[in-house]
Amino acid sequence: MFVGQVGSILSLLSPHVSFETFSIHSNSKEDFDMLMGALAVFTLVAAMGLMMIRDAWRGQSVGPAYSLVHAAAALLGSGLVIAVALDGDQRVYANIGMAVVIILLGAAMGFAAKRGRSAPRIVLMAHAALAVACYGLLGFFALNPDATLM
Repeated sequence: MFVGQVGSILSLLSPHVSFETFSIHSNSKEDFDMLMGALAVFTLVAAMGLMMIRDAWRGQSVGPAYSLVHAAAALLGSGLVIAVALDGDQRVYANIGMAVVIILLGAAMGFAAKRGRSAPRIVLMAHAALAVACYGLLGFFALNPDATLM
């Protein structure tokens, strides 16, 4: 039921993408909907991340509630991508691998903030760079359903 609701919302947001072109790597329209839903969620996560990185780069603290919402939204998007992978779309395996590293780096930054310290900038930059790469790859596969890496 949730997948159907996401699909109806996404059909309003992206009427130019047709489901008919998505049949090569996916078993169902629900997979297409979940990929588009994950892309939408990660777009929000990216916007939140940019706001957080701006504050962190300035040396300001980021509110813990804001960080938790960012993390929860990222986990929701990751869950959608994992569901697509479990349904047979092997193209998103690289996204899942990158997401594990991104989540670990984010957790390291969260633990540092909880101790009252700021995370090292290299951890922040690695988290952001991997997130951008992962988002780009997800967007490539979501918007180009026939695409493969090889």
